[in-house]
Amino acid sequence: ATGAQWRAKQAVIVDGGGEVGGSGLTGDGSLHFITPTMTLGHIRAYRAEAIKAAKTLAARDARANERAAAIAKAIEEGSIADDGSVAALSDVEFETNDENDASPWHVPANKKEWPLWALSLPWYAAFQLTIPPCANPRWEKWYTSSFAMSIVWIGFITHWMVEWCVRIGCILHIPAVVMGTTVLAAGTSIPDALSSIAVARDGLADMAVANAVGSNVFDIWLGLGLPWLLYLSWQTPNYILVNTDELIPSSIILAGVLVVYYASIASNGFKLTMRMGYTFIAIYGVYVVYSIVLVWLLDVYGLENAKK
Repeated sequence: ATGAQWRAKQAVIVDGGGEVGGSGLTGDGSLHFITPTMTLGHIRAYRAEAIKAAKTLAARDARANERAAAIAKAIEEGSIADDGSVAALSDVEFETNDENDASPWHVPANKKEWPLWALSLPWYAAFQLTIPPCANPRWEKWYTSSFAMSIVWIGFITHWMVEWCVRIGCILHIPAVVMGTTVLAAGTSIPDALSSIAVARDGLADMAVANAVGSNVFDIWLGLGLPWLLYLSWQTPNYILVNTDELIPSSIILAGVLVVYYASIASNGFKLTMRMGYTFIAIYGVYVVYSIVLVWLLDVYGLENAKK
């Protein structure tokens, strides 16, 4: 539906009596409007959740039928008594199996998910043993510990990701600038991208945009300022020499990205569309090609000569 059609479907609800279409005022002088804001993203998200819920309910029904048959057989054989404890036992097993379905230890039913599940299982085990599950009511008061341990794990994983990227770059003779602007930048930005996708699927595009902009502000000011402060506070001399061969081009590219980003959104009436998504991805592809071909392979900034 177009914007005009949505506005035509606007509903006016009057509290405390009164006629819709009249003065539109309630007894306390307030008027309530409900405007449909359902988007295609909402519909896709709700459809996916509905399919997931249907599969979960079907699996629960199948397990309930199996348990009922097993309990009936046990009663016939006389191994358990036919009293209220049977129902209580069934409820406990039902809840336990539901928790097992959400547990990472539960083997996925779809065999296509087995490789990813096997690779993720050690991480699941480490996280489950060290991070309190504050989503559980029994652990909800431990949310500060959950947050702190999450930060510790992010720091640990990031440290080794940087180390391995540096070593791979040395082995393949890839300049550190290229590794930082492509591999490291993409790796550290994946959590931001996933969070933006999650809120965008819920129709909160403004939050997705704010997350992208805010994360870059955080990376520049705190992501650079804090490490320099901690490292240089005990170094002699207390400064670092930075290779500036590509600093000016990178700064120009960063400023150009902001200009193109704002101009594209403003020209589209500050509306995010699929066409803009394709455009942004294509522009990033051009930037990756620039970093690999011009900066690394052709070495237009003479980074190899600077090393010598």
